[in-house]
Amino acid sequence: MSGNLGLNVIVISGVAVAGGLFLNQKTLKQDPGVAPRVTAASAVQSAPALPQASGIGRVEIKSDPMGHFSTSLEINGRRISALVDTGATFLSLTTADAKILGVMPRPSEFTTPVQTATGVTKGAQIKLSEVRLDTLRVFNVDALVLPGDVAGTSLLGMSFLKKLGGVEVAAGRLTLRP
Repeated sequence: MSGNLGLNVIVISGVAVAGGLFLNQKTLKQDPGVAPRVTAASAVQSAPALPQASGIGRVEIKSDPMGHFSTSLEINGRRISALVDTGATFLSLTTADAKILGVMPRPSEFTTPVQTATGVTKGAQIKLSEVRLDTLRVFNVDALVLPGDVAGTSLLGMSFLKKLGGVEVAAGRLTLRP
């Protein structure tokens, strides 16, 4: 549901910006002597962007013998292991890891259909205010908690990776930049 709310906010914001641009252009055409006003568009452009990620330098993760990239994450002051998975839309937590982190949803919150390697299941959507990986900090990360032992391990998916400044794989190393 929070995903739909975000989309509605974006659509409403876009309509407001477009309306402000139209009204501003109409005002200038009617009376060229009128000074330009601050419109929704200029207010949006001048507002400072909230950081999506921060950190010092870059983080490199070596692949294991199978070619997988495993790492350790810090969430809510606690550490868990995760497998980097660019095929996973979200950072996905096992229920065991969600309990360790103190973010375990109620059973009634497992409503989001999720396609996994073992079939379709239902996960619970959550938002993590900050996820740390070594020197990298990523903010407001959408995540899923998967029921039981569906995933086997927590996955560091695209909801985390897409907020970084750069992700590169070369010579058996995954390099992440803020």
